[in-house]
Amino acid sequence: MNTPQKTSKHQDTYTDVDSKKVPTLQESLRAFIDNVPEEVKGFLLEKKYVVVATTLAQRYELQTKQSAVLENELLLMLIGVENPQEVSDVLINNGFDKNNVDNIMHDIEIMVFSPLREQMKIQHPIQDIKKPTQQPPYPEHSTIQSIPTPPKKPIVEKYTADPYREPLV
Repeated sequence: MNTPQKTSKHQDTYTDVDSKKVPTLQESLRAFIDNVPEEVKGFLLEKKYVVVATTLAQRYELQTKQSAVLENELLLMLIGVENPQEVSDVLINNGFDKNNVDNIMHDIEIMVFSPLREQMKIQHPIQDIKKPTQQPPYPEHSTIQSIPTPPKKPIVEKYTADPYREPLV
């Protein structure tokens, strides 16, 4: 029988002997990295995101903590854990100026995602999608006739006194 064991005299927490192994952060990140496109993997493995984060930290004169937050958030965005809006919110919550955050996100788009997108277009070109050549499912000569619209007549009315208006004295 497996019974929970007390981990310490003074703690009220228990650990189960047969509990499943909880993955480490590094193992969890590897699982995400395995699912990203090859171009993004190359960007991550070559540590280009670190160079981008360092460049942006110098450009916007970020503090050391802010620089680390930017680097981590860029990594999380690249592997698909966070989206750009979440990254912006985290940056603002960590003391970044709102204008700087907008500029940083724009720079990330230019320095990271635009080149990755272009590289992916070259590696995986999109094939032209041809329009279907099938005829529509209804017959050419439909039994439903369109309703003719009546001709438009210009509205020409002479201005007359309003019968509901009280007379002016």
